This record gives sequence, C-alpha cells and structure tokens, in this order.
Amino acid sequence: MADNSIQGSIQSTDVRQLHVHGSINGMAVTAIPDFGSGFDIMSAETAQLHGLTVNRLQAHSYTLPSGKVKQFLGTVTAQWRFNGEGTPYARTFHILQGCVHPVLLGKEFLRATETFSRHVQRIKVAIVKSIRSIRRLLLVDHFKSITQTNERMLGLINGRPVPGFADTCSDISIIKRSVARTLGLNILEGPAHRVEVEFVDGSRAFTTGLVKNVQWCFSASLSPKDMHVVDFHIMDDIPCAVILDKWLLWDNRAFIDYSDCFFDVGIQKTAELDPVCLIQVKGSSKSTAAAVVDPVEAEVARRAKAGMGSEQAATPRPCCLHGGTIESFGSCIRAAWDGAQSKLVTCKSWAETIST
Repeated sequence: MADNSIQGSIQSTDVRQLHVHGSINGMAVTAIPDFGSGFDIMSAETAQLHGLTVNRLQAHSYTLPSGKVKQFLGTVTAQWRFNGEGTPYARTFHILQGCVHPVLLGKEFLRATETFSRHVQRIKVAIVKSIRSIRRLLLVDHFKSITQTNERMLGLINGRPVPGFADTCSDISIIKRSVARTLGLNILEGPAHRVEVEFVDGSRAFTTGLVKNVQWCFSASLSPKDMHVVDFHIMDDIPCAVILDKWLLWDNRAFIDYSDCFFDVGIQKTAELDPVCLIQVKGSSKSTAAAVVDPVEAEVARRAKAGMGSEQAATPRPCCLHGGTIESFGSCIRAAWDGAQSKLVTCKSWAETIST
C-alpha cells in the first residue's frame, strides 16, 4: 500500500533523449553521444555484463564540472559497431562505478566518426517517461593534461563575443559566474533560481543562480536566424565560460549549420598525447584531432557560405563591441584570439570571458 501511495504521488513527464544504437563485442547496447566528455565511458555493471576484464593499472583521474577530481576504476578495450554498419572500432572505455548510463561515446570518437555531422542519422531522438526533476550535466574532463574542453564555438552573448562549449549531454545551458558578472548580466539568486544537477558518476550539486532571457547568437553574424533567447544557469567552477545545452545545439543543427564556428583555444591534440582519441578501423590505426581554426576566418567562411556577395561583404557592419565596422570587429576578435594563446588578452571585453 505504501509503495502504491508513493508511486501515485510522483508525476512523470515525457522527455527527449539523444541515443546511438550499436553493439559492443556483438552485444546490442544503446549509448549516449556525449560531445562534452573527454572519454569514452562504460559503467562497471555493463563491463561485468559483457564479461570484460578491467585493466586497473589504467585508472585515470577525471574532473567534474564542479571542479572535483575523481578516478575511474580502470579501462577495457572492446569492439564498437554502429547499428547497420560493418566497420568495427576498437575503443578504450574508461570504467566508472555508478555511471548514470551504460555507455557514453566521447567527443573525440564522435568527431572522428562525424556522428553529429555527416552521419547524423546515427543519432536517434527517443521520447521517454521520466520522474526525475534533476537535470543532467555529464561533462567530464581530463585531469592535469591537455583538456578535451579546449574546443569552443564562436558566438555572442547580448552582442559580445563569448566562446561557447558544446555539450550534448547537458540538459541546461550554463554560464560561469565570473563571466556573467563581466558581461553585466542580472543574476537571480536564491533557492527559487537554483536547480539540482547530476554528474556522470551519479553525484549531484546545485546551480547557484539564473540569468534569464539572454540573447545567444551562433557565430558573429548578428542575423535574427542565428539568435536565440536562452536562460543560463550559474555554476562557479565549470572549466569554460559557457556550456551550451543539447537541445539548443540539436534543434538548431549546430554541428552542421555552424560547423565552421568551432575553433580550438588551446594546443592542438595529437594521438601520441591523447591515446583516448585513437580509433582503430579494421586493424589499422587512425587518429583525428580537432582542427585549430582562426575564428576570424571562420566567420568570413560563414558569410561566404551563406552567399554574401562581395558587395555585401564590403558593406560596413556594426561591431558588437566598439560600434565600428566589421573590420574593427575582426581586429577585435583577432586580438582576443592572439591574446588567449599567450594568456595576455588585449580585448578587455573578452578578457574575462575566455576560460581555458
């Protein structure tokens, strides 16, 4: 009777989830495509179910969005195949006790296999019943190594350049408190403006505030079609300025329509430095690293791709920072870009927003 009473008091809701169907060593599995993860991850229960032996000598440390450092149990190597495809991928999965999902495919693998772009048909949107009011934020980064969170999207917040981090496993968009203050955003405080978030290992934390009705613009176009009103939740210790949530990214085809807006704010990764990004295809080894893209060139490419003629391109456009022309905007972006590399940012408006 008590159980029925409790069950009846809980309201379930329909929620959307992103899934990728595939197999591990021939056994069917549903994975979450996690562009915010620096690792391919498998739950300890899934490893046991598949009879995989965990190499506990490879127990790497990882960092949660809260800044806490934890450790995996070890690693396993297994063959991953996408449903309906013949190519096997030998992957190193990091084993996590209490993982919130059986399998998460990380950013390097997703980018190398073009799963969010050329092969986006691999990703399915499922409607599931959920009784959870807790939002998930599954970003997980390497600890004291070349970070996986160094790739950003060129974008604007209320007309000012801010590098956005694309996280396809975040239920909410998040902005670092120091960045919100620098941008002069109105932070709503108090319990009514906090939500509980769950991390990849099942641990939880609360956001610390909320900024409502922020104008986020993909790229620096200032075009109405690229602009979206977003509520940003506040977290103090995230490893980047802004986290863009999965539905903002998915519903607006960010990895397809804005692919040229991704750029690297850190050192380019190589397979030698980051063995996690190795992808073995049919016995051969291939590795891919995120390209280092000049954000100014990225915006020029966007405008060309959008079909802006030379006459239009030559027309002065308002600089969102200084009220000047598009040339001064480009100079401002370039100064910020060059400064970010040496940690000496010359553009004050970006100085506090860039976070690596």
